[in-house]
Amino acid sequence: MRGVLLVIALVAAPLAQFIPLATLAAILMVVAFRMAEWENFRALWHGPRTDFYVMLAALGLTVVFDFDDRRRGPGCSWPR
Repeated sequence: MRGVLLVIALVAAPLAQFIPLATLAAILMVVAFRMAEWENFRALWHGPRTDFYVMLAALGLTVVFDFDDRRRGPGCSWPR
């Protein structure tokens, strides 16, 4: 079964360039939303406010800034 999935992934990989970035972003948001453990957010909300504010700051900074841009080094083959 893993071999079949690997072959499908390798064959379909070149087709990924035709998927709009907005579509990939939407898929990523849905996956992240479903992966979130809402009990943790509730526990942070009902716990110390400083913990909740740290979580909000981390979330906000991750959304606002493109950290991927900062990791690109001289050996990176991605276009800027």
